[in-house]
Parts: sequence; structure tokens; C-alpha cells
Amino acid sequence: MENRTSYTIVGAFVMICVAALTAFMWWMLTKTDRSESYRSYYIHTKELPVGIKENSEVKFIGVNAGIIKSIDFADIENAIIEIEISVKSKLPISQDSVAKVESQGISGIAFINITKGSGKLFPPNDKKPIIALDKTLLDKIGSKAEVITDSVSEMIFKINGLLSKQNTDKVDRILSSMDKFSAELSDEKKFQSLDALLANVNTLIANLNEREKELDALLDNLNAFAVSAANLSNSLDKTAGIITKRIDRGEYNLKAILDPTLEEAKNTLGELKKSLREFQGAMFRLEDNPYDFFFKDTSKGADRDDKKE
Repeated sequence: MENRTSYTIVGAFVMICVAALTAFMWWMLTKTDRSESYRSYYIHTKELPVGIKENSEVKFIGVNAGIIKSIDFADIENAIIEIEISVKSKLPISQDSVAKVESQGISGIAFINITKGSGKLFPPNDKKPIIALDKTLLDKIGSKAEVITDSVSEMIFKINGLLSKQNTDKVDRILSSMDKFSAELSDEKKFQSLDALLANVNTLIANLNEREKELDALLDNLNAFAVSAANLSNSLDKTAGIITKRIDRGEYNLKAILDPTLEEAKNTLGELKKSLREFQGAMFRLEDNPYDFFFKDTSKGADRDDKKE
């Protein structure tokens, strides 16, 4: 009996210690400073994060800031859950702050951590400030998976479009054309003809280069001739101007210079006229009587013609 009584006392003592430790831990997690003023903020979500419950810890950028005050439905018809948190009113929680669900290292106890944000602070008279809830890791993975699935579906659709019968027929025609081209390239005669054609093209290019050089030389000569002609024209203009000025001044007597030349030209024209007349008479005699023209003495006739003159 004494042994059983001692066991009962020890068991009761252990149970009391465990209960006291549990109460102390709960008090440490949920205690609030009576001298601090607190303000309620609200978080709306369609699914309650795992591990979040009433009196769970709330932190502001990693520092203890308050607790989860209550969890209830904000719109039961649309199944929207409202989480009310009570945090210190002095904290600078802005309108773009985000509530993230995190867990402590070893214990794995879930809590809400609120970011500072960079926007405007909630006004003091706002009776129901709502903080956005950040997506959990699984939600982010799900959204990413949805985006990846859409991208894969679009890629498969494009691949199916590329592998359509029309495109495959085009690919077949391209491959057959390439086969024909390869067969043409493997023909040695075609290569020889191509080599000959390339040789002729090279010869033609060489000839064109030589003709180009000759043309350049010809153009240079033409340019030189044009320059010389221009210089000659300028010289003649200058000479004509000088002669005109001297004639105007009376330095040249054109009549005295040209009279002897005109007299000689007059005598020359007279002799030319006489020779033409004799030639004309000879042609008449040749036409009338060729025999007499070649074998008869024509000196008398010539004398008569001289007397007639």
C-alpha cells in the first residue's frame, strides 16, 4: 500500500509540473503588455493556412507584435475567412504591408509575420484595416505550375501546327530538292562545266580589267586633249584680239599685204581656165574621131585655136 501511495504522489507531482510548464509556455506566447495599446487588423482568405489558430503569435518583421485574436467567416456565402489580429498600435503598418505565414525552426509552430511595406500608413480612424495575405509556398508552386502548364500547352499547340500535313509536305519537297541538288553536285561533268564556266568568267573579268585600264588611259588622253584644245582656243582668242587691236590702230595695211596675192591668184585662174578649155576641146576631138586624135598632127589645129583666141 505504501508503494502504491508513493507512486500516486509521484505521478500527481509530474502531472502538475507538466501542466504548469504548459501553462507557462502558453502565457509566454500569448502574454500582452498591459501598458501597450493594441489595434486590430484583418486578414481575408479563402483557405485557412495550416497551423494558424486563435492566440497564435503575430510578428512584425520578425519581432513579437501581438496575437491572433479571432478567426471567423467574413462572408459565409462566398466562404471568405476573416482573421483578426491584435498588434501594437505604435507599429508602422502600411497599406501595402503583407502578412506571411511562417513557422519556427525546430518546433514548427506557425505564426504570422507582417512586412513593413513602403506605402502610406493606415489612418488612425480606419475601423477595419485589411492586410493582404501572401501566398503560401504551395500556392506559389501551384500558380507557377499553372503558368508552366499553359506554356507547355501553347508549345505543344505550336509543335502540332509545325507538324501539320501541309508543313510536312513542304519539308518533303525541300528534302527531295536537296537530294536532286546533291545528285547534280555529284556529277563530275557538271563540275567540269562549272569549272570551265568559272575559268571563262575569270578570263572575262581579266579582259574587262585590261579594257578598264585602256579606257582610263583614253580618258586621260581625252582630258589632256581637252585641256590642250582649251589652251589653244584661249591662245587664238588672245591672238585674234591682239590682231584686231593692231588693225584698228592701223599697224597692218591689209590692202598692201593682199594685193600681190590677189594678182597672182588672178593669173593662176586665167591659166587654169585656158587649160580647162584645151582639155575640153581634146575631149570633143576624142569623142568625134579617136583615130585622128591619136595619129593626126594636131599642131595646126592648135595654132588655129590660138589665132582664134
